[in-house]
Amino acid sequence: MSDNDTLSWLKDASPESLRSALIEIARLHGMSEVDVKNYIEGVPTVDLQKVAEALHLAFCKIDHSDIDMPTGCDFYVESSCDAPWILKEHKKWLDKARTICKELNERPFNVLSAIQAAYKSMSGLTLLTEAFVMAEIEVEQKRYNPYKLSIIKILSGEE
Repeated sequence: MSDNDTLSWLKDASPESLRSALIEIARLHGMSEVDVKNYIEGVPTVDLQKVAEALHLAFCKIDHSDIDMPTGCDFYVESSCDAPWILKEHKKWLDKARTICKELNERPFNVLSAIQAAYKSMSGLTLLTEAFVMAEIEVEQKRYNPYKLSIIKILSGEE
């Protein structure tokens, strides 16, 4: 049985029953009215856009060292347009975001939350590493207080 056969009842369904079904499906999937409208119109949800932006930021292979105008990155050029999400580079990263959501069987909100949690963890580790290195330098230069020394021993596993 093909999808067309399975969904053939849609042709005979009343607008009211279709509306009710759509509202219930949206509710079950945690979608707002705006999400449903955007989906119907082909506009990605804000969460999906944020997932795409995060993926671009993390995985784009183009040089982004020039903050004012990253060299050759069309994603940033497109971002200045009125409707960037219908343009080639944005669509490419949206497709990657949709693929990840589909593969993980998660809504974009949940994937975005996981990305944000990972970022916060990495930021925390970076700060902790910097503090640890600075404390070690102070110990080497004999400019430390006993409290920092005990922290270094705990973090290094000596205590």
